[in-house]
Amino acid sequence: MSAPLPRAAARVLYREILRATANGLRPEALTVPGSWSTPSFADAKSLPSSSQEVRGLLRRGFSEASATLDPFAALRSASANSRALHPTLAGLPGELPAFVLPSHVLLPGERADFMLFEPRYVALARAALGSEGSAGDADGRYAHLDGSGGFGTITTIQLHRWLPDGRVAIQCLAGPRCRVTKAARLEPMPASKPDAAAPPPLLHVEFALEEDEPTEDATADAALARDCLERLCKLAPLDREPSARANLPPLLCPERLSFWLCQLLLRNDDTERRRAMLTKRSTYERLCFVSDLIDRASNRPSEGESP
Repeated sequence: MSAPLPRAAARVLYREILRATANGLRPEALTVPGSWSTPSFADAKSLPSSSQEVRGLLRRGFSEASATLDPFAALRSASANSRALHPTLAGLPGELPAFVLPSHVLLPGERADFMLFEPRYVALARAALGSEGSAGDADGRYAHLDGSGGFGTITTIQLHRWLPDGRVAIQCLAGPRCRVTKAARLEPMPASKPDAAAPPPLLHVEFALEEDEPTEDATADAALARDCLERLCKLAPLDREPSARANLPPLLCPERLSFWLCQLLLRNDDTERRRAMLTKRSTYERLCFVSDLIDRASNRPSEGESP
């Protein structure tokens, strides 16, 4: 068993993690290890419902310092997640390389793994990661766009591995929605062989961040979002779902929680409905869509059928 952290060091780490969670308002920045004494997703009512309860969760984690808790790793993870999920427009570059993938629409807060091999997408990874002479301010971010090329998410490559054959494996976390305002430039890609045709160029875009329209009743939206979470947990305990175990849900923001629920309810290949939810600007309407999916799944006699 590891020795407990000195009180002064634990206090500093606690404050830094608290900062990464915006004083408990953004629990989705926290990875979900058992050492945080996190209640099971099988019982959604026991999950934090206020920033105060999130802070209490963090305090218990540090007070129960043990071999299963690495507060330094927890801080690195929380900081990386917060940076990916909640960037400010001022903190983003003016343009980003774009990944237009009609078959895989990413929703805010969603994680995904890709194996890139096409020359323009390998170049995208190099541009985003700052590899081999690309821009010095590259920080792993790129624009992951839907099939139309006009709407998507600001996505961050959090882990990557270059393979000997030139491919690159990446693990990504999708952040806020973005809308393309301008195709900034096309980066020509060299042909793989002297007599081969050049591959399509890599698109770089300028963008604006997108949010839902102001809601008419924030309290009602929050209640509906929590109700959807609790009903979904009764239908299928989320502690059995790998994607749900990665981080706490965005429990205190109905808009972000609506996207989190959509991730779990919509298949990856259900691009039409994913795109509809991505572009919708009403939290209430998105939550009503989620509620309807849960109702239909609850009443379906075949458990193997997808919503």
